[in-house]
Amino acid sequence: MQRALHVLAVAGHLATVQLIAGTLVWWLSPWPSLSLPLAVGWLVLLIVDLRHPRFAGALSWWQRSLALLLAESPAVVFGVWNVLYFCGFAQRFELGAFVVQLWLTPLMPLMAFCPDGAVLGRDLWLWALSLAPMGLIIGLALASYRCRQAAR
Repeated sequence: MQRALHVLAVAGHLATVQLIAGTLVWWLSPWPSLSLPLAVGWLVLLIVDLRHPRFAGALSWWQRSLALLLAESPAVVFGVWNVLYFCGFAQRFELGAFVVQLWLTPLMPLMAFCPDGAVLGRDLWLWALSLAPMGLIIGLALASYRCRQAAR
């Protein structure tokens, strides 16, 4: 039971950090030279939090991955819905794109580096935004896993 509460605490912390970073990126959006370092700093902070031995580092790899999934669950659910819609397997749902974009506001300055173009009639940045939650979870889980393995 205590491990489950620890997983929920880590997920809540990660979601709170994400909401604060999203608010700051939104406030700094008129100045891209400030919002881009903030986005990178947010990613670095997430990695540091996941590697910290007394916080998320005390959890096993699958527990950290579960905490990441819980923290990113709004973006994962609607990101998967968007991908299914883009491929023609789901109905249109405008709120899904809005929720993913809102939840991943800290990553929006990085979307400026997405190349122009379209796949299946959708801009590449929409694809990148819809797939970003899964990539974020996998990347952060691997970053925390590699650190834990290197520490042994």
